[in-house]
Amino acid sequence: MPSNVRIYNLSGASTGSDTFTVVGNVPPGGSFQVTVPGSQYSSPFNCNADDQGYGDLYITNVQSGVANHFSFVRDNQDISM
Repeated sequence: MPSNVRIYNLSGASTGSDTFTVVGNVPPGGSFQVTVPGSQYSSPFNCNADDQGYGDLYITNVQSGVANHFSFVRDNQDISM
């Protein structure tokens, strides 16, 4: 199970915060939302792993509607959005 995964919000600090929807694709799946201020990291979270030990996530920026697929999520990975 990948642990300590974080989202880094690429929006500048002056643009406020963005909300991201995180959906796990490895059973049992699950989803949650996290709000991250610009130029900062989210709180760490864990995700389920496949048989090779990788997480598989879809992360969508709610404000822009842009979805990104991350199929090889590892421990301590920072995902820039």
